[in-house]
Amino acid sequence: MITLAISCGDPAGIGYEIIAKSILHYHPADVRYKIFGVKSVFDSLSERFGWAKKFIREIESRNFIDLISVSDEKNLPVGKIDVRCGEVAYRSIIAAIESVKIGDSDAIITAPISKKAIHLAGYDFAGHTEILAKEFDRPVTMMLFARNFRVSLATTHIPIKDVASSISVDSILGHLHRTHSALMNWFGISNPKIGVLGLNPHAGENGDIGDEETIISQAIEIASKESIEA
Repeated sequence: MITLAISCGDPAGIGYEIIAKSILHYHPADVRYKIFGVKSVFDSLSERFGWAKKFIREIESRNFIDLISVSDEKNLPVGKIDVRCGEVAYRSIIAAIESVKIGDSDAIITAPISKKAIHLAGYDFAGHTEILAKEFDRPVTMMLFARNFRVSLATTHIPIKDVASSISVDSILGHLHRTHSALMNWFGISNPKIGVLGLNPHAGENGDIGDEETIISQAIEIASKESIEA
């Protein structure tokens, strides 16, 4: 049995709806859910939508869903950036993380947040990735994937103008190692081949359009010596 910790995200957004509809639509027999959010949001939705009412009934009658409220807030706004929503969203993320840390859950699913609302609540994080990195105290790599398409990012949540100064041989090498490990251990690919994109047009044209590719090439060369095919 796998237990998934789900943070509901910003209550002013679409996270609560996504979570409810996803679980109603698809529930593997060997999965339990611990949902961290605000019950009053689901209650309010159930007064307006049939799917929400059905989800509340599922919570009350089935034993595979636990809804843990991280706040007693009521009458939270919908569709607006709000400091209270930022506070609730942050608490939901931290509660889901703690559930994994103590062994109550095996993995985390995060619903969308408003980064602006998180900042208004006093938390200086650019997004989920940075919160996870801090709370687990380890380097992270963001990977986007769908079916057979997998992309790891060398930077996260920074302006385009800062990307070039944010990469280094060590940082790219770390992302290559974590991506290689994930492909082998999580996706079951025995001999991963990782394509590494250049930063500048035409990979810098030998320095005429930028020299960041020198940094990228050095990381690839080191990775190749460490049995990573990139």
